[in-house]
Amino acid sequence: MIRTTLCTTLVAMCSALCAADIYVATTGSDTTGTGAIGTPYATPRHAAQQAVAGDTIILRAGTYAGNVELNKDNLTLRSYTGEWAVIHMPNSGTTNVTLWVYNTGTRIERLEISGGSPYSVHVVPPCNGCEFADCKIHGADWIGIKVSQPDNVTLRRCEIYDTGSVTAGGMGIDCVNGDNILIQDCHFHDCNGTGIYLKGGLRNALVERNLVRNVAGDGILLGESTGVAFMDTVGNPELYEAIDGVVRNNIVANVAASGLVTYGSLRCKIYNNTVYNCATGTGGAGLRLIKGAHAGYPDTPIKQTEFVNNIVVPGQASRPFVQVTTGSHDGTVIFNYNRYFNLGTPSGVFWDELVAATAAYNLSLAQWQTRTGFDTNSTTGDPGASATTYHLGGGSACIDAATTFASFVDDYDGNTRTGTWDIGADESGGTALPTPPAAGTVGTGGGVGAPGSPTAPTNLTATGTVTLNWQDNSGNETGFRIERRSAPAGTYATLTTVAANTTSHTDDPGPGSWYYRVYAVNAAGDSAASNEANISVPVVDPSPPGKKDSGGGGCSAQPSGPAAWMCLALAASATLIPAGRNRWRHSA
Repeated sequence: MIRTTLCTTLVAMCSALCAADIYVATTGSDTTGTGAIGTPYATPRHAAQQAVAGDTIILRAGTYAGNVELNKDNLTLRSYTGEWAVIHMPNSGTTNVTLWVYNTGTRIERLEISGGSPYSVHVVPPCNGCEFADCKIHGADWIGIKVSQPDNVTLRRCEIYDTGSVTAGGMGIDCVNGDNILIQDCHFHDCNGTGIYLKGGLRNALVERNLVRNVAGDGILLGESTGVAFMDTVGNPELYEAIDGVVRNNIVANVAASGLVTYGSLRCKIYNNTVYNCATGTGGAGLRLIKGAHAGYPDTPIKQTEFVNNIVVPGQASRPFVQVTTGSHDGTVIFNYNRYFNLGTPSGVFWDELVAATAAYNLSLAQWQTRTGFDTNSTTGDPGASATTYHLGGGSACIDAATTFASFVDDYDGNTRTGTWDIGADESGGTALPTPPAAGTVGTGGGVGAPGSPTAPTNLTATGTVTLNWQDNSGNETGFRIERRSAPAGTYATLTTVAANTTSHTDDPGPGSWYYRVYAVNAAGDSAASNEANISVPVVDPSPPGKKDSGGGGCSAQPSGPAAWMCLALAASATLIPAGRNRWRHSA
């Protein structure tokens, strides 16, 4: 595929003409291949170099060399439908990263990314808005996914495991100052460090319906003592490590250190999680609070953070349900409606080290309540959760014992919570997901296709200026979420949500090339996306019919069709050459 870089500079309305599917196969050639399905390239790295914004790189089954760089906007990298592709790098050396993600709107789907040193995946600026869906990421020297400050990163239905295979302390994901990260319906396991590690002043993290198990560090960690050079000292002068984060409906099991930890957090909400058999090593607690500490700056105590409706089960008698460390918090911090149980000794204990001079250990629940004012409606005792599936059994004291929130209505399995809620990640009585997931499942088995989630809409079309129509295939949606992006540099964002049973919507986006997709949604989760619909909205021509000035534009007649409109956007010397595969190339 011979193409000059000028194609990437065309106005937005030309994007649909430039975007293409690019195929890669182990039998292909980077020398004689064209990227067509019959003459594929041999490596994803070469395909990414040839791609332009908006292209989709499709890998046929097989294993490919890593060090792949995705550095154009809105690229999609995925396995061929019905097949499974692997990108691999050795997990030794200093810069053997398997996959680099640089640019906006990148999407990685149904792909296995293995090995890499120090990371399997590194997401770096200027990336803003990338998504990993239905991927397996494993075998990293140190960290599975490293996010170094880009915002709007999404992980859905991924499996991240066997991290830290060479270097101790390997995390599943380590995100530094990446706002709006979403981690949903993912399975983290067998990490030689912490499963989910979010820090550096990031805002609005949402971690929900994930399974984190068999890790050598903490289960889920909000905050740490990040280097100030990586933080926003202007927008966040107090150096909070995590702001407005939400951790809910997660199962955290069999972890050597603490189940859930907050460091220097502000307005974070830890709701309806099940933490089972945590603190099995030499330290840790069920829930642990620590102040943020940054050299040369005042300490950052936790403020306005809530721990509500959680099941907390340490695995040995010496470890506490909750450990409040010295100077950890200040102001309003809430603990309530939690259920505490210790596998080593049923009574268990609490540690209050907030003021070092008066630290108290081995507190009973009554002593803890009196001393701190926390956990007024919490209880101790066996939660009645399975030691293997972590779901509630019949007769559990956690059933109908929680408080209710308006901000969400689902549970770990994607079932709707009804009546008085249950404590923990599981609302009893619904269809339970297998934990751990069945062999061959990527992620938890929830999210798209989770019990109770709606069927995807199909046959999306975009006509006129602009009318969307689609086919409603579900009978249980609560609405449809419509997303739109511009091309070539746009990122999908929610345009609006419309009511259940709606099958059309009108939009007025203005001139340009616009892409749309639609999801059916309900409390159990989202459907898969509909097909993508694209439409080019032309600039309104103020000239009388037949009087179009050809000077500089190269078009002497009234434009008709997208190719003619693209002609108007090019320099007078440009020549358009049809290139096949629904693409026009530009030749100077």
